[in-house]
Amino acid sequence: MLIRFVFLFLLLNNSVLAQQQFSLDQLREPKKCGPQISALLGTQEIAAFKDTTTNTLFLRNGFRSSAFVNEDDWLAIQDSVDVYRIDVVYSKYPLRKGVYEEIYPLLCNRLLHLFELDDELNSATITWNKVLQTNCHNDQEADQLLHGIVIWYKPQVELEEVVEADQPVVDAERTAGAAQSTLTELNASVDYIAGSSFFSDSLKAQLVGKTIDEQRKIIQTALEKELATKPDQDLSKIDKIKRNLYLDELNKVVNLYRSDSTVYKILSRHPEWQDVAVVNDWTGSMYGYGTQVVEWHIRNREISGIKEITLFNDGDMKSTFNKKIGETGGIYTEKADNVEKLIGLFQLVMMKGGGGDGPENDIEGILAALEDRNDIKEVILIADNYPCVRDISLANRIGIPVRVIVCGYTKEYGINPDLVYLAKITNGGVYTIEDDLENPSAKFSEEGELLSQEEHRFKIAKKSCESDRITTAAEKEAIKSIKKTRFKQKKNITQLDLSNAGLTTLHKRLYKLTSLQRLDLNTNKLTHVATELGQLTLLSYLNLAHNQLVELPPSFKQIKYLQELYLGDNQLKALPKNFLNLPFLTKLDLSQNKLTDLGKVTNLRRLKECDLSYNKLMTLPRSFQSIKYLRVLSLSNNQFSDFPEALTNLRFLEEIHLSNNQLTKLPMTMSSMRALKILHLEGNNFPIEEQERIRKELGEVMVYF
Repeated sequence: MLIRFVFLFLLLNNSVLAQQQFSLDQLREPKKCGPQISALLGTQEIAAFKDTTTNTLFLRNGFRSSAFVNEDDWLAIQDSVDVYRIDVVYSKYPLRKGVYEEIYPLLCNRLLHLFELDDELNSATITWNKVLQTNCHNDQEADQLLHGIVIWYKPQVELEEVVEADQPVVDAERTAGAAQSTLTELNASVDYIAGSSFFSDSLKAQLVGKTIDEQRKIIQTALEKELATKPDQDLSKIDKIKRNLYLDELNKVVNLYRSDSTVYKILSRHPEWQDVAVVNDWTGSMYGYGTQVVEWHIRNREISGIKEITLFNDGDMKSTFNKKIGETGGIYTEKADNVEKLIGLFQLVMMKGGGGDGPENDIEGILAALEDRNDIKEVILIADNYPCVRDISLANRIGIPVRVIVCGYTKEYGINPDLVYLAKITNGGVYTIEDDLENPSAKFSEEGELLSQEEHRFKIAKKSCESDRITTAAEKEAIKSIKKTRFKQKKNITQLDLSNAGLTTLHKRLYKLTSLQRLDLNTNKLTHVATELGQLTLLSYLNLAHNQLVELPPSFKQIKYLQELYLGDNQLKALPKNFLNLPFLTKLDLSQNKLTDLGKVTNLRRLKECDLSYNKLMTLPRSFQSIKYLRVLSLSNNQFSDFPEALTNLRFLEEIHLSNNQLTKLPMTMSSMRALKILHLEGNNFPIEEQERIRKELGEVMVYF
């Protein structure tokens, strides 16, 4: 049953499957596909195998067994070595009338156990061999020989980012909208706002002698009050002197962020765009592009069709883990004629943060701009060409043309496929500083995945991040009632949504739906889940958040192929033994429980996002450092008095939330966390001197106190 994880692995990463040496479907059918599997391995014959070679690891089986007896030996080194060869060692026995007939089920099961232990070993880049031992003529002699799998490896050198030869490197400084993520950039924004002619001298005086965080809060509070009371404007009644004052202010931003004239030139080419809402990506160096919209509107007010301007910054400073499709936030709208209010809004949204992670909430921004506005006929999206669109699956809700102005475009890199899809599905277009590319002819699936590039006018770039489309498509097919399952064949039910159903117990029929891949039980009144939950071994998504669970069954560990697991807002005080052994898990939410100890982390190698906020944790186990690909971690509202040292070894960790703990200092080893971009430390007890040291040592990290 365990080997059926192939269906989940298909969802996880189709590109990986293309590089696999063995089809998992074929391994499941050794009688039918055994010869094909065997042909994928070379064959060597030796008298007897001896485990003496350096830089190899021997995973031992019994004579007729496929299970390994020393799995931990591989788990201890797997992340520090590169594998180049694997040998399957067994006996050339029994011989029938002098002829050896290979036992295909044994070969296939050993390979399946190997890939269950580490799926990354199923690679076509590895050389595969069968090693047949000939020094055996009966069961006793065969049993004395060693049987198992030899992994040949080289010590791993420091990893470098791999870029495909035909895909140009994207320079971080060239990227149009790199999120505001450094102390230098924050200082630059604060200095600009403090020097603005629209920022009063009395407010400037309040900034003197304050830390950068205190200045940020003072500016934000002042701008919020000012925007709440400032009246609307009629641009046609503003004199030339004031208009020039506005233009000077806008030029400061364009020059500060070194933007080219893409937006201004495209708007000048298309005065026919009327009754328009402009939606701006307002993060990092996109500031300069967004201000060109207002500059063009002021200079061309007689012909401008721009009615309103919307800014989105991908959730202010919201944690990546808490960003949900269509509910990310960080969206602000103002009338286009209210230039003075727009300048204040630009500055306010700068202070509210730059989003943090790469993907953007473009579609949410567009839908917010169109809400209750029947007079808007077209949308102009000022878009960064490099991040993918987090909520692209919502694009079919827009209903009017979207004119996508692509910032940061180069012919070598091409145009972001999400932006091309958005233009195509809305009957809009994509526009660069030189070209109008309307009616794109590339083909997409209904979910927005690029099927074929039939467009010859421009190159479509490769998608740079994971999509929400698979999840969204799967949710649409979920059965909403346990009663309906009796009228379906159990093997055909893969999605079940019983959220918000007032459940206190689960019907026993649910545990017989062994083909389930997605199960949503959030927001019920469950206090326990039966041990039969372990029968649902094909689950890739399980949501038990917002219940009253006090414990989890030990059988939970049988659901090994989970990719997303939500257990937030329950009453859990402890986790079952070996609970944190879910090798395919990418998202884990254990927030708002009563956990004091996580136990040992044994296999969370794919985990990228983890929320442990609002518990009673004081430490993390040392084994936590084995989650080597972790990107986002929330430990806010716990009881940490010391920074968890295990985190300093997680070199891909980008975002940490440690707000509302009991921290007074950070270790010097923090500077080794080179991938770190965002660190939330609000609500702790850091002295001013320590804050300044942290800011200085983590100069490339956006730190919030």
